[in-house]
Amino acid sequence: MSVVIKITGDKMCIFRNNIHIKGLSNIVFVLFLLFSMISCQSLDEIHERLDNLEYFANDANAAIKALQDASQKGKIVKSITSIGDNVSGGTNFAFTDNTSIRILNSKEVSDTRIPYLIVDGQGYWAISLDNGDSFTSILDKDENKIMAANLFSDSPDEINQYARIVIGADGKYLVQTYYASDPETCIIQIHTGIISEDDKVISYIIQDKKRSQAMICFKNNQDCTFHCYTTTPTGIAILNVNPINLSYGTQASVEFRINPSNAKISLDVENGDIEIDKLGEIDTRSSYVTIPEEFKLVRIDQVYDANTNEIKQGQYRAIIEDTKIFAEYDDNVALVLNTTDENGEKVQYSSSAFEIRCKTFGDLVKTGLPIVVINTPNANPIVSKNDWMAGATMTIINPDMRIDYQGTMSVKGRGNSTWSYPKKPYTLKLDKKDKVLGMNKHKRWCLLANWMDRTIMRNAVAFEISKNTGLSWTPEGRYAEVMLNGEHIGNYYVCEQIKVDENRVNIAELDTEATEGEGITGGYIFELDVNYDELFKFRSEMGNFLWQFKDPDEVNIAQFDYMVNYVNEMEHALYDADRFANRDFANYMDLESFVDWWFVNELTMNGEINHPKSCYMYKDKNGKMNAGPVWDYDWGTYRSSATSSFLGKNGLYYPFLFKDKVFIALVKERWSKFKGNLETNIPVFIDNLKEQIQKSEELNYAKWPITQEVNGDEKMNFSSAVERLKQAYLAKLRWLDQKITEM
Repeated sequence: MSVVIKITGDKMCIFRNNIHIKGLSNIVFVLFLLFSMISCQSLDEIHERLDNLEYFANDANAAIKALQDASQKGKIVKSITSIGDNVSGGTNFAFTDNTSIRILNSKEVSDTRIPYLIVDGQGYWAISLDNGDSFTSILDKDENKIMAANLFSDSPDEINQYARIVIGADGKYLVQTYYASDPETCIIQIHTGIISEDDKVISYIIQDKKRSQAMICFKNNQDCTFHCYTTTPTGIAILNVNPINLSYGTQASVEFRINPSNAKISLDVENGDIEIDKLGEIDTRSSYVTIPEEFKLVRIDQVYDANTNEIKQGQYRAIIEDTKIFAEYDDNVALVLNTTDENGEKVQYSSSAFEIRCKTFGDLVKTGLPIVVINTPNANPIVSKNDWMAGATMTIINPDMRIDYQGTMSVKGRGNSTWSYPKKPYTLKLDKKDKVLGMNKHKRWCLLANWMDRTIMRNAVAFEISKNTGLSWTPEGRYAEVMLNGEHIGNYYVCEQIKVDENRVNIAELDTEATEGEGITGGYIFELDVNYDELFKFRSEMGNFLWQFKDPDEVNIAQFDYMVNYVNEMEHALYDADRFANRDFANYMDLESFVDWWFVNELTMNGEINHPKSCYMYKDKNGKMNAGPVWDYDWGTYRSSATSSFLGKNGLYYPFLFKDKVFIALVKERWSKFKGNLETNIPVFIDNLKEQIQKSEELNYAKWPITQEVNGDEKMNFSSAVERLKQAYLAKLRWLDQKITEM
């Protein structure tokens, strides 16, 4: 029979992982100590009893303590009954051993409260009597906080073994086991890989004693099964086939498996449960492990399936870090597991050998650019632009050799046509938001390759042009040298990805549950592109343009229908002569943004507005459609042949907009406002950028020569190509100034 145990409240902190714990007849789990005494009964009966179980504030601590003591003695609740009324009565807990605990209500309290119980960040019980608005630690009779611990087994050898939840330095849940006689010593520590967040809230727990397992179900509709048995480890196996590459101050990882996969094991690096052994050298200690000086083992992470996010039982990832000695090395090492066998005797299991090597940065430090070092698990190549590769590490080193960023992330390829080029672009997703190279915190970043760009600065210049207009947000970027799995792969533009965020496209986050009213009106980011490959997309009625939802990339039916209708109405307001004459389109479009975005496309000579391709638009809650942000200017731009013609006046919705006298007046007004900065700032920016990246460009072009001719500057040297870009820009600016004046 399965027992469902409901947890009152919506702020219960919990972890998601598969943990193998030993139990005989009485299995008690970490986060529902108070409810573990309930025997197998009908589901409805248990729900009713738990829903009716009420505590008063003044007696809550005594209740918790009494029930906890009963649980630790292995008692099982036979019945729960109410006594008297809410004021003078109480609750009686009858146990199968014919004993009982009666908890009386305080006569001074006039109404009842159903407490919300949580385990706080330190692993102690806390209670709320105001529907979860505030929580207070539950204290014992000596006014000490009560640990959310539970008895694992009826075995005499483990009668005092408990468990607790703590939050590690990285913000992720850790599960620790310990003996009551020595609570400071951790027996087992399990890294869950789950960050403490509001949606990691427990809804209910299903306990199946016949199968010796339980399932924890979360508020976000995820669940996880816990098996209630353990065994001792018999060995450790390395899953790596490639050398591990490090650089100054960087991290890399190697995956391994504990055999058997359900082994009860501690992998605490600080306590020496697992170590890294430098082979080929002799140590005088009782242990045969020789700790290397050049690198160190910093932590062990649980491995999860990238597609299902389910735990890979028994599989882990060792994170290894260079110790900043700034030396080259090439060593064979092994992982050594320090544990006990089935008889409780201390043993050491050594893995097979694997290689760790490090090369100094050499000529890269001479470029004066930051160095981005990325290592994938087991040095596996990045082969997909659709599937994330989890468990990668990234270290960014400033030119002065200070560490700018260090952390773990997922990585995949990116782009449409650009993914087919020899030099690949990539998308990065950090495990948690962080600053990168001085740019605002976020998880999502891009590595733009700029392979088809002889100047490697067309995107950067376009972004700078955008910043000199009135567009609300433009992606920020920094140039850097990138090393992937020990190989220098060239100069890259580390760039912000277009996402809804207070530091990026600053619009309201769409309420994914909203189905009506203003909740479905925004915020959305769209891409208009001939690569019609997003999950949620539609073709507009009048313009026949391909609209794709980019952020969020999934919407409900009501939200989808709302935006389809909005875009179609916007187009009808343009295409219908009467509605156009009444300027109905101005009710749907933020015209200033359409003016400024057009400036950028004309000045860069970007013809993709006519397809359209890589054209972004966004809509805020209760707001109009905005043009932008700008994106993708590395191909077919800044051409000398396009300096005396319109590139975007006849693209997208502009053939209609330029028939509107009010819109033309707005074009003239905003051109007058921005022309001076565009004329002065951009040439200076180009010259400064040329000086900044020149040495890097030499290394990049030697590795990635351009084999296609599009812009006509592919065979030029770097300086000539940059000068041509600048002169093409200035020529187009002067021509555009004349044409706008004549409008």
